[in-house]
Amino acid sequence: TVDFHGVTKALLADGFDVFIEASAHPVLTASIEESLEEADASAVVLGTLRRNEDEQRRFTLALAEAFTAGLPVQWPVTERTTDVLELPTYAFQRQRYWLEPVQAEVADAAGLGLEGLGHGLLGAMVPVPDSDGVVLTGSMSLRSHPWLAEHAVYGTALLPGTAFVEMALRAGTEVGTPEVRELVLEEPLLVPDHGEVRLHVSVTGADESGCRTLVVRSRADQDWTVHARAVLAPGAADEPVLQLAAWPPAGAEKVDVSALYEEFAAAGYDYGPLFQGVRAVWRADGEVFAEVELPRGGGDGFA
Repeated sequence: TVDFHGVTKALLADGFDVFIEASAHPVLTASIEESLEEADASAVVLGTLRRNEDEQRRFTLALAEAFTAGLPVQWPVTERTTDVLELPTYAFQRQRYWLEPVQAEVADAAGLGLEGLGHGLLGAMVPVPDSDGVVLTGSMSLRSHPWLAEHAVYGTALLPGTAFVEMALRAGTEVGTPEVRELVLEEPLLVPDHGEVRLHVSVTGADESGCRTLVVRSRADQDWTVHARAVLAPGAADEPVLQLAAWPPAGAEKVDVSALYEEFAAAGYDYGPLFQGVRAVWRADGEVFAEVELPRGGGDGFA
């Protein structure tokens, strides 16, 4: 326990005549005022904030009370920006606000006996002797690929399904089978809040028809998880492109997509700005036609 009366009297004896309690709500001012009455002394006793009251207004009022009591107040300070900054979290919340060290550059793949790729997800490739196959490797995290946080399901970052197609396309291109004839997703790839995920893409040698089998795995701890399997085919060098006589297609019915991403969010699918690319949608004869636009810089390093 604290003897407020004794402390107050001691401070008065030392010449202190102003008591300001800086807190969310006055707790000690009443005890100090009682001590002043007992000591038959006078002093200025002020608080700063009060619960359930507007903080800016109450603090300004406290400054005004201090000013009328004869205390010097730096009024220009109160006229600065009113932007509110969030306070740092407590230590046990495990969210740090200080700057993180800049991620070190990836070592030269050639110096490690690998072939560099310069891909957005896959950084190196190594041939598999005696099988005509290859292995492509890479790593990702929310620090190295912060845009992954914009693709979340129920608050958990999830590698988009198109990323598996992207890796299959790049792997197929490297070994002369650029057509992804079939791709099956077996397990979602969750991106952890902390730490990185290692990627492993293996491609077998070509069979009699020239096709190859691709498997995408990841590891965040000790165990590897298979996420996707694909069949890669040689394909034609220049695939024909579907040509439409008119756009939008004749007789197509336009679909309202103004609330599309709000509806996704309500269902637990949170798409950030980078993944909000649908601009317009039409339906015609059971088919869906859409205009999709990548944000500026959104396709850097990808096919």
